[in-house]
Amino acid sequence: MTADDITAAVKRKLNVTWDDETTDKRIADAITKSEAAMCRLCDCPGDATTWDDEDIGLLLDACLYEFSNAFDDFRANYADAIQACRMKHEITDDAAVTP
Repeated sequence: MTADDITAAVKRKLNVTWDDETTDKRIADAITKSEAAMCRLCDCPGDATTWDDEDIGLLLDACLYEFSNAFDDFRANYADAIQACRMKHEITDDAAVTP
């Protein structure tokens, strides 16, 4: 998924059907902050264009909460999904290190 695809998916998630410079900047900020949070909370790789569908789905949810100024609620409401995502990446990272 390209960065443009991610932006388009976030806009669909937010039901943003118009083009407005201010809204586009807010969406870009929400994506940037949510990607950083996913890297920190879920141990996702730094490049979101390489994430699987499950990671992207969680990113979209994070963007919805960030865009709505409710990211603290995202962490509480998605704690199980965040933990599962982190475990998936820890297992993947461990498998890559094992000779």
